[in-house]
Amino acid sequence: QARLGLSLALLTGVTVEVWQSPIRTEPFDGVPAIYSLLTESPGVMLVEAPFYPPEAVFENGEYVLNATRHWQPVMNGTSGATPMSYRRRAESFWYFPRDWAIAAMKKEGATHVMVHLERFGPEAPDVLKALAGRQDLQLLGADGKGHRLYKFK
Repeated sequence: QARLGLSLALLTGVTVEVWQSPIRTEPFDGVPAIYSLLTESPGVMLVEAPFYPPEAVFENGEYVLNATRHWQPVMNGTSGATPMSYRRRAESFWYFPRDWAIAAMKKEGATHVMVHLERFGPEAPDVLKALAGRQDLQLLGADGKGHRLYKFK
């Protein structure tokens, strides 16, 4: 009887110690349909922007999930490790849409870039303005959630 009481008290104590409340959740509406534009394109090498620095590689989780809509290679992909190629790319890709960041993406073999305006926060209007006049990017599609898919020319 005493053992059972002690076991329950310990279990309750451990649970209370690690409990974090409230638990923050976000509704999942599915992978955005705009990604289906990539399914029929051969030879795609997608970059998702913003391209996060190595210390924030976990931010790529949504990008990896979204790849299940098209099954094309994604330069932001993560497998639990951060390879040197990711670190090298992040040094310049993080500065998208600056000219030299876009040039670095093309040099690395990117064929398309999916821009997540919602992730740029207050800089989103500036990003949109910078992309509007570019002759080396062709807008393939946009959705109401802030996703804009471009093809490098």
